[in-house]
Amino acid sequence: GALVLGGQHVPFAGLGRALLYTWRIDAALVHSREALALSPRFALTHVLLAEAFIAQNKYADALQEARTAASLDADPPGSSYVAMVGVALDLTGDRTAARKQQAILEARARHQYVSGVSMGWLDSQLGDNDKAFANLARAVADHDHLMLPVIASRGDSWQSDPRFGKLMHEMGLPLH
Repeated sequence: GALVLGGQHVPFAGLGRALLYTWRIDAALVHSREALALSPRFALTHVLLAEAFIAQNKYADALQEARTAASLDADPPGSSYVAMVGVALDLTGDRTAARKQQAILEARARHQYVSGVSMGWLDSQLGDNDKAFANLARAVADHDHLMLPVIASRGDSWQSDPRFGKLMHEMGLPLH
């Protein structure tokens, strides 16, 4: 379904997100592509596609969707978009460019709120696990709604870290 705001169709991202976070990746891709047919400039749908492509190890496709999402967002793009581009860059082998995205987030965080999840996800991707968990702990304290993808993620390096279990406990959630 779609919602009409100001005469523009805005696809509901909820179903695509739910499919993605329940690991129905193919269905998430189908739904996201249908949503894009209705509203190709809806940045969040491009992010969901990027996440689905990452789950399928299609990193070049993920990077393309992440960059599209960032270009459709505000100028400058939101922190979650910067992090998504950074993660995709690293997955395609461009760690130097990914570190530049990390530096953008760190500089931004000095003067405005940046989600601990956004920072933590990129930190984790870059192997900075201590920084990642410090940022995730801040996200839990902030009641950051972006913790949903962290909780739903599978196979991420932080899931095997004992600190992840502690964060889940702090949120009152079972480990699995």
